[in-house]
Amino acid sequence: MNRSLSLVVAILFIAVGTLYGQEAPSPKAKGALVLTYLKRPVLPTTEDNPMQQSADEVYLLFIVGNQAAAILQGDAVVRDSVLYPGGSDACMIDLATGNYTRRDESTILGGPYLITGNRKYKWDLTDETKVIGGIECSRVRPTDREKPVLWIADDLPVTAGPIGLTGLPGAVVSMRWGDHTYSLIKVTSDPGIRDIAFAKEGKPCTEEEYEKIVDDVLGPLLENGGSMEVGGGTIRIVR
Repeated sequence: MNRSLSLVVAILFIAVGTLYGQEAPSPKAKGALVLTYLKRPVLPTTEDNPMQQSADEVYLLFIVGNQAAAILQGDAVVRDSVLYPGGSDACMIDLATGNYTRRDESTILGGPYLITGNRKYKWDLTDETKVIGGIECSRVRPTDREKPVLWIADDLPVTAGPIGLTGLPGAVVSMRWGDHTYSLIKVTSDPGIRDIAFAKEGKPCTEEEYEKIVDDVLGPLLENGGSMEVGGGTIRIVR
């Protein structure tokens, strides 16, 4: 392990060791962490597919006490040391139970929605290892599940990951979920966040109920060639 990585690991062990201890008297929560990821679309951008013209984005995972919040960098609002996650990619996670609440603000689907679910898997380490960005990583997959498969750093003791994953044996360094990949590019300890205030505005539903809403709204569109007329233009629906 190189010297710079050893320093990061030492800082993380000190920080995470305070996560479940007594609350710090300082207004700044000791042990709070921010993991910064590069969120990148799997498919390349094409001029023929306007819905596919998505660029790389910075995706943040805040860990404060027993809570975590995953959010795009542009929607991370901090006021008075409190994080206010916003936007359709915001996700609030309970690290103890694996329960999460995420937002979807899609107006086409009748949003905003507050969607609840659980992604606390049991994870199995595989025999596959490789070095990613100078960090030694192991490949893991959920027990009794085929997906997702991701690479974690055994030496970075972070149990949460992007999109509400919990119960992990280490920090996610690289993963693919759906149409995007997530690559860890930075770890920040003690960022000055003492609490997370997740927005409660939206129609509550479970993941199963949300999937039915998607099928009910987008199903007819997909049967109609995957397009619809909006404001005189055509919006392509990609599933």
